[in-house]
Amino acid sequence: MKGRTYTLKVCSVKGCTREPRTRMLCQAHYARMKKYGDPTIGGPLRSKTSREGPCKVDGCMERIFARKLCQKHHRRWIRHDNPTKRMNISNKGLICKEDCNNKARTKGYCSVHYAKFYRQQLSMKQAK
Repeated sequence: MKGRTYTLKVCSVKGCTREPRTRMLCQAHYARMKKYGDPTIGGPLRSKTSREGPCKVDGCMERIFARKLCQKHHRRWIRHDNPTKRMNISNKGLICKEDCNNKARTKGYCSVHYAKFYRQQLSMKQAK
């Protein structure tokens, strides 16, 4: 079965300039038609944002990933609701809190002392 060809070059919804895909509607209006029964419900369609240009955070020249933010700042916005917030959780070069001269890996402890710390926390929770 061959696909249909339409004589319309644009979507049949008034004011829409997108190319029709199904039933003379663009993909977005067809999705609204399937969901709500009317392709005009929900107000105007959102325009696609351009990924051209730099991130909107001052001083960042990375390419736009989403919402006019680069991938790093978008991830921060998702996690912290603030694209400029930084979480310093790196323990590189730090020594274990227990002064055993091993490198700290998690919460300031080396792997041996963190295991002991973790078991203590579990036993305290189970005792409650």
